[in-house]
This record gives sequence, C-alpha cells and structure tokens, in this order.
Amino acid sequence: MNDTLFLLPPPVERPQQTEARPAARVVSPNREQLELRAVDLESLLPADHRARLVWDFVTRLDLTPLYEKIGSVEGGAGRPATDPRVPMALWLYATLEGVGSARALDRLCDEHDAYRWLCGGVGVNHHSLADFRVEHVEFLDRTLTTSIASLMATGAVTLERVAQDGVRVRASAGAASFRRRSEARAAPRRRDRAGRGAEAGAARRPGGDLAPAPGSAAAGGSGATAAGRRGAGAAA
Repeated sequence: MNDTLFLLPPPVERPQQTEARPAARVVSPNREQLELRAVDLESLLPADHRARLVWDFVTRLDLTPLYEKIGSVEGGAGRPATDPRVPMALWLYATLEGVGSARALDRLCDEHDAYRWLCGGVGVNHHSLADFRVEHVEFLDRTLTTSIASLMATGAVTLERVAQDGVRVRASAGAASFRRRSEARAAPRRRDRAGRGAEAGAARRPGGDLAPAPGSAAAGGSGATAAGRRGAGAAA
C-alpha cells in the first residue's frame, strides 16, 4: 500500500554544476593616483653623462658680454634674469644631440632628464630659448662653433650626423655639368680668366661709359654699314 496521496513525477537528473574559475588577480594601472616622489635632479644622471660634461664646459666660458646686457642687478629693482649659462648649455647640448628647434628643446626640458638637469629648476620656454638665440646670434654662433670644435678635438663628444638647413633652388646647369672632379676644380680658374679678360676689354671713354662693341651701330662698324646698304637698296 502506497502512503503517498499524489503520484510524484520521476526524479529528473540535473547536470552537475562546475565551479566557476575565479577572476585573475592583477595590478592594473591607475594613472589618477597621486604620488609624492622625493627625487633630486642630481641623482637623475650618472656621473659620466655627457650633459655634465657640457655644463662643466659652459661654466668655463667667458659669458661676460651676456651678463652685461642684463638690466636687473644686485641691490636694484627688477625681476632676476635667467642665468645665461642655462640657455647656453641647453643649446650646446641640443646641438650635439641634433636638436635645432626651440619648441622641440622646450618639450625636452619637460620630458628628458638630461635637459631637466641642465635647467636645474630654472623655468624656460620656447619663447625665451628662441629670443636668446636671436638676440645673441653672433656671439652664440661663434661660441657654439668654438665649443663644439673644442669638445670634438678632445674626443669628449662626436657628431654622428651633421645636417644643414637650406632652401632648394632650381639650377640652370646641364645634366653633364661637373661630372668629373677635374672639371669641377678647373671651373674657378676658368671663371677667373674670364673675369680678367672682361676687365681688360672694358676700355672706358672719358665720359665713363663703356666703349661700344666692335661692329655695333654706335661704333660705325660693319654692322652699321651693312644696315645702311640694306636701307639704301630698299629706298631704290
């Protein structure tokens, strides 16, 4: 005798549930996290870095002409000016690294440790860097040229690549011009001979004008005679 009041359905076999794998635990970047770093500029560069060599070299240069143009002096009014050694060292190091743009140099002063070390906490921007190069163009060109030559002579630095900024112009030379080295070397001599010949043939009259070329109408040469004959024939 069955004690159940209702007929029960047959038991249904349920599939066995597998345990889900826990998510991987990783450290993801959090760029909004504030950080306080105790870092000094002196520890950013090794002792033998080229930027240190450039700064030591600049400190030995005579920059008196640049200091004399600074209006603010000790004991007087005015905002302190940027030490000329800072932009001088920046441009010298940038030249060695192949950087010639004031904006690129300004960006490197914020991003590159070597340029930040040369600044030493002194604020610069592309305006001040460009103004320094324009206002002292002769002194800067002479000093940078001498400085790079001195550093290269001692073997302290090497210029792996040298670039010259210029403008392309259309030349009127032929396709076969100066294909041989002998022709290129002989060109200045031919130019000098042509110049001396022109000076010798340019005999001047008392009035200061150049003598007319032989055979011209003003000289009464064969050219004028031939023209007169043609005119006479046409009139006849």
